[in-house]
Amino acid sequence: MRNKIRGNESKIGDDHCVNVGVLHLNVQGVHGKEGALEMFLSDHKNSEVACFSEHWLKEEEVAFFSLHGWKIAHSFSRSVMGRGGVMTLCRSAVNFVCHSDVNRHSVEFHCELSSIKLVNVDLLIIAVYRSPSGNMHIFLDTFEKLFNSIGKYDSRII
Repeated sequence: MRNKIRGNESKIGDDHCVNVGVLHLNVQGVHGKEGALEMFLSDHKNSEVACFSEHWLKEEEVAFFSLHGWKIAHSFSRSVMGRGGVMTLCRSAVNFVCHSDVNRHSVEFHCELSSIKLVNVDLLIIAVYRSPSGNMHIFLDTFEKLFNSIGKYDSRII
């Protein structure tokens, strides 16, 4: 059986900046899907950032995961429960910094976050995953704290 990969792609930009392509994929585990993911990403040449939810990697496995032409910018992995997780990847040439003000808000199973800031275009990208079995009140409380913490920044946010 072939793994099907579907994603959402969006472009942002205006007259004063370069367009940035951002993809989101719920990959439901990356093990054994590296080739399919690389092929999917190669079909989206204008995307500089890819956000994966449900990567299912343990923290110690993240360093061993790689896709040709991409680097892991940030990853959140579950430490108690299995599966889940969220990560942000960038093309190798993209200049970014991890955004610890956002990433520190992750709550395993309820609100899992991976955030980076693209330095050249002043853009904050936040990948969010909430398990369907997670507590909605914890998710909303975490999301409110997240937005209160990033409200002081002047960056555009995806």
